[in-house]
Amino acid sequence: MNKKRLFKKDELLKKICFYKELSSEGLNVLDGSFYVEKIKKELLEEGLIRKSSLKNTKRTAIKAGVYYKIQSYYVTPKGKRYLFEKFPEEFDKKILNIRKQNNDATERLLKKADSAIMSEITGAYIVNKENIMEEDCVAEENDIQNNDYNNKLKSEIDIILDKYNNLMEMHNKTENELLKEIIKENINRGVFFSADEAKKSLALTKDDIKHYTFTALTGVLLTPAKPYCLYHAGNGFITQTMGGEEKIAKTLIYNYVKNFDLYSDEFINLKISNAIFFCKNISAFAKLVLNKYGTKIAPGDTFDNSYIIPVSRNGCNIIKRFIKVPKYKEKLIDYLIAEYGFKKRTGYYINALPIENSDGEAFFIGIDFDVRKFREAITFITENLDPQCKQIIILCYAWQQDYYEEVINLLNMDKIICQPIDEEIIDSILGFTDRVSTVKARKRKKPAYSKNSLHKKYLNLKASNE
Repeated sequence: MNKKRLFKKDELLKKICFYKELSSEGLNVLDGSFYVEKIKKELLEEGLIRKSSLKNTKRTAIKAGVYYKIQSYYVTPKGKRYLFEKFPEEFDKKILNIRKQNNDATERLLKKADSAIMSEITGAYIVNKENIMEEDCVAEENDIQNNDYNNKLKSEIDIILDKYNNLMEMHNKTENELLKEIIKENINRGVFFSADEAKKSLALTKDDIKHYTFTALTGVLLTPAKPYCLYHAGNGFITQTMGGEEKIAKTLIYNYVKNFDLYSDEFINLKISNAIFFCKNISAFAKLVLNKYGTKIAPGDTFDNSYIIPVSRNGCNIIKRFIKVPKYKEKLIDYLIAEYGFKKRTGYYINALPIENSDGEAFFIGIDFDVRKFREAITFITENLDPQCKQIIILCYAWQQDYYEEVINLLNMDKIICQPIDEEIIDSILGFTDRVSTVKARKRKKPAYSKNSLHKKYLNLKASNE
């Protein structure tokens, strides 16, 4: 094996070890080339990594009739010994701890890893990066059978905790000042907080924090224009209560404004909430849009602005536009009006369908996967709210077409069509040049939709909620 290939194999193994549990999508985002498949195969054949496939044991999912496999890659004991022996300056004996967590914890680790990777590849600064996965690490512990020793140890821990609590207020002030400087220096590239780091900014009591451990939050991304709460819907299922996630999101926004001098008074007064939902693939995207599993609150409806973004390098570019060109969509609309004769719509659902062409066809700007506006556009055309509008057109990038057509096929209608545009050309025109490199997607075999039960369920759910 040549040195370059060995180096790439070792680097990939290190990354899998760092993130503990890594999805195949996360691996592809990290490497950004088809070459990663060959390296992954070699690591599997040599027994340095293994692919797990665990049953979903989440109660809320099972109650909703949702069953899926949690698939992830992790470093085997053999792989850990290899890293420990070859890179002793980078790894200590902690690396040799046995992988020991339940299925729910494995899924949580995987989702947190994907969120961190998407932010990192986008170019965001990762707060406390070396510890972003540590809180979920289950270390081996020696059995201590001496009760006297246990009691003495407990007393010593209590004394240490008392001293710690006395110093916390002063420490927090110092830490916040340091964090404020870090954010100020890096906000233009985006700043990512892991879920554990983000919770430190919640203005809640200790009891409240315990109460709100149910949150599905996997991280927070601060951009120059606005903060985004990050979630991971995996295979297309996520539960969120209107009171819970919304309170956490808006409390975080208030604290970022207050503690770090971020954003305008608008966020304090209105507490506008923004969320990004990561998903695995095209099928998961369609399930989320149409709320296949019939959750009381449709995924994303808890927030003012919600975006469903696949775990991919293409998805990284959507996030990067949020950071670098926050008014990208508005600029695109202005460009279409100025150069191609479009005009702004009036009447129903102008936020979801802002422009129309000379034939009176309404356009949905789908470049950022805005799920709430997409649902509004679907409602507009399925309920025939404007009899003169016979068809709506989704303006999207070429790679997004399969995502939207999955939904259109499940809806089983010809009133919605896609019109792809060249992503790189539009980026150049609108001033977004710092793109994340991507590889050409493989051809996807499209399924047949002889039974559109998902569409019927979607319409039935809409009718029951009205």
